[in-house]
Amino acid sequence: MIKKFYTKLYNKIKSNPIEAIFIGLISIILIHSLLVGTILGKADNGDFGRFYLYGGLLDKGSTYEEIYDGYFHKNFNIRHPGLLLPFGPNWVSGTLLLKLAVILNLLIKAVTGRIFIDLLSFDIRYLAILYIGIFIFSFYLIIKSFKKWPVVQILCGIFAIIFFTDVNYIGYFNSFYGEAATIVFLFLTIGSLLSLVNKPSPEKKDFYLFFIASGAFLTSKSQQIPLAIFMVIIYFALYKFYSNYKKLILKSSIVVVILCVASLLSINDYTNKNNIYQAVFTGVLYDSEDPVKDLEELGIDTKFAPLAGTNFYTENLPFDPMGEEMLKDFYPYASRAKILLYYAKHLDKFWNQFVVSAKYAYEFYDLGKNNFEKGAYPNNKPFNTLRTTLARNHKSLHKNIYIFIGFSLVFFISLCYYFIRYKDKKTRLLALLSLLLLASGASQLVLPILGSGRADFGKHLFMINLSYDIMLCAVIMYLGWIITKLIRSFKKGAAA
Repeated sequence: MIKKFYTKLYNKIKSNPIEAIFIGLISIILIHSLLVGTILGKADNGDFGRFYLYGGLLDKGSTYEEIYDGYFHKNFNIRHPGLLLPFGPNWVSGTLLLKLAVILNLLIKAVTGRIFIDLLSFDIRYLAILYIGIFIFSFYLIIKSFKKWPVVQILCGIFAIIFFTDVNYIGYFNSFYGEAATIVFLFLTIGSLLSLVNKPSPEKKDFYLFFIASGAFLTSKSQQIPLAIFMVIIYFALYKFYSNYKKLILKSSIVVVILCVASLLSINDYTNKNNIYQAVFTGVLYDSEDPVKDLEELGIDTKFAPLAGTNFYTENLPFDPMGEEMLKDFYPYASRAKILLYYAKHLDKFWNQFVVSAKYAYEFYDLGKNNFEKGAYPNNKPFNTLRTTLARNHKSLHKNIYIFIGFSLVFFISLCYYFIRYKDKKTRLLALLSLLLLASGASQLVLPILGSGRADFGKHLFMINLSYDIMLCAVIMYLGWIITKLIRSFKKGAAA
């Protein structure tokens, strides 16, 4: 059996060497960076608790200073029955992977005989293993989809290694941030749809994989849920083009929409109040010349004007963000509908928010102590920081609103051309997928402002970085496809 497996694997590699080379290289980089030796990760900024609740986890530190010491923590304690909680406050799809990781952690301890030594200890690398597996499988599907175009495969593989194995992307895999699930499930959404449309007769499993991936992406962070509008357009196109699977597509679409609504409703009251506070005082009133007037337009008591420009967590505020006065006179009168209406009346301020968002795009962080365990930094272990270096050295290209707008317009016009010009299902579905990518990036120039102002701005604009990098990769692959077609046409002409 083992010999048969290796023979099959050898034949697979031999018939698809480009896929094997790049998937192998990506795997090596991820394992090297996240699983062995001095490993890369992220420190807790206060967001971990609502995520690792679903794994029954607690930090090993017992004091505030120990938990939030600014270092990456690898080991956690399993201390409460959260693992058994199927759904609850602030639910996101990544919590399902966490449950699997905790179970995997326990199973391996049972097999290795360590279950009686450190049963209640969880190593975060088990979660990273799941993220790595989905990431690698996604790129396998993506690269495999272009097997008729070796140049395109090579460009995709090179781009993936340089850009998407950078520390500012994969560092999230060793953390409890929702960005990790966003990354892997977005790539799996892309890969599963490419795989589906490239098959003359896709099977049920191909549709299930796409719906699982897309549903998990939309619910990976509440920030992604508005993208359901564009995802439903893709679902509608699938319903139209694949008549044999109409019931499956319709039922799956309904399940995803219900899941999105449930995830949105699961956001607890504290988080909602935190976000609306930020949206008003670090958003609308951040650089306000007349906070009193702005609060009047928002229909909010002007006595809160001294809070202009402050953060929910700012110390010694004139009003306690969760105090009786704010609960009574602020939150009942503040809403995102009012904020949106305010910006509609003040388009100059709305435009300024776009400009500011662009300036915070690609706010990549240099490697520091928060990426490593205490005592492990600095070190000489090499990590991929090529994407970070490009963003650092070419800020004028990465933080210019006009470049974002120009690129977005060209991208949008191109996908509209292909959608209108060609009627086949593959072209139209890929055009709609491109529209989803564009929406996922462009919308982040304003959605974070409406959602939570400029609080933790660089992190909230993460989807700009990821989406526009994916779109840039698509453009480069498209150019490679055009060049290949021209060369093949030239050779045919010369042979004739």
